[in-house]
Amino acid sequence: MVAYLLWLSDDNNFQHSLFKYLFFLIYIINQMTSIYNIDKPVDKNMIKSKKLLDKYPDKCPIIIISDLIKQKKYLVPRDITVTMFQQIIRKRIDKIHHSKAIFLFFMRDGQPILHSATTMIGNIFDECKSSKDGFLYVKIDTENTFG
Repeated sequence: MVAYLLWLSDDNNFQHSLFKYLFFLIYIINQMTSIYNIDKPVDKNMIKSKKLLDKYPDKCPIIIISDLIKQKKYLVPRDITVTMFQQIIRKRIDKIHHSKAIFLFFMRDGQPILHSATTMIGNIFDECKSSKDGFLYVKIDTENTFG
């Protein structure tokens, strides 16, 4: 990778350097793996998510991005609301005080999105699932509710 960076910096022609930079970014993106499992390439995760969806068509494969919870992978029914899923997650978080609120941010193209409490998980899955591997990524944050 250091060789690529040196290769990028040795040219004074702006258009040529821009082309090299774009080539470098495409190379890095192609080498990236999924958040779900660093050892598995994205294609294998896509196959795994398709198998899960074929076996359980009424459920959504969800991966939690947080250090607050031990279990990261969930297979959630499509017809539950965000509030119901939030209650399930809250029960599984060990070290959270009752005065803290938890927020579920659904990741769409790397951007966190906060949905309303009555939105069905199935609708969110259809809207926000990862195009790279077919999983829905959820980030959990907490906030003090009493100051």
